Amino acid sequence: MWRRFGVRPATGAPDPCATDAKYCIYSEAFGAYVYTPAWVKKIVREIGTIEKYRSVFGREPRMKRVTQFPKQPKASSPQQHSKSA
Repeated sequence: MWRRFGVRPATGAPDPCATDAKYCIYSEAFGAYVYTPAWVKKIVREIGTIEKYRSVFGREPRMKRVTQFPKQPKASSPQQHSKSA
């Protein structure tokens, strides 16, 4: 999607910081691109329905398998952790 909308340069580009900062910034510390909440909203707007997805990708959307995480024990209340003075 980033390529279709031109929000960042291709991997290995001479200037990786040449991004559309509204949607994406380059993290020099991590050597990776970070996408903004505005980018997520744009993607949802562009492909958020079956019809829009079909028109962009030319195929049917498919559901991915979801991995269920085991239930975690509930955290104890903060009062149990405070020490008496």
